Amino acid sequence: SGSMANMSYFDAATGKPVPGIEAARQAALGLALTIDSFNHVELAGMAFPGQNADVIDIQSFGQTARATSGRYGGLQGNGGTPLAPALQYAAQNLVNRQNERKIIIVLSDGEPQNKSLVKETIERCKRSNIELYGLALTSNALTQYIEDTVYLKDAQSLADTLFCLADRLLRH
Repeated sequence: SGSMANMSYFDAATGKPVPGIEAARQAALGLALTIDSFNHVELAGMAFPGQNADVIDIQSFGQTARATSGRYGGLQGNGGTPLAPALQYAAQNLVNRQNERKIIIVLSDGEPQNKSLVKETIERCKRSNIELYGLALTSNALTQYIEDTVYLKDAQSLADTLFCLADRLLRH
């Protein structure tokens, strides 16, 4: 959402403020580049930026993060949190895949639009054996929808938290 661009934290290493959207882009790309090195893990990435589109493909299954890295850098938030269409899109991309595990990790900083459709979509994901994990940034709204959600008060620890979550999931 647009609030990701407005949110910032102080980076002690550079001494400058870093927009939340930049932290999210860097964390997502870093994780994608890391996962590229695993033979048994497939990854797709998408964003739900708000007003201009419900969902944008960043990286499709079968593409590498290196090949699509420019798309990660171009992510912008435009307002709103269309979580239901994003979850529906992600689930549609996962449900017919032959992978042993199917996982959706959601990063959100706001209250989703169409809350009843979000709940309904999450229930359908669970029935389809899709695991859901969340990272709630500055707003704990996501914790009301996805049980296994980590709340972050700011974007400073986003990358570390995302990598810890991925490590936990890959070891499971």
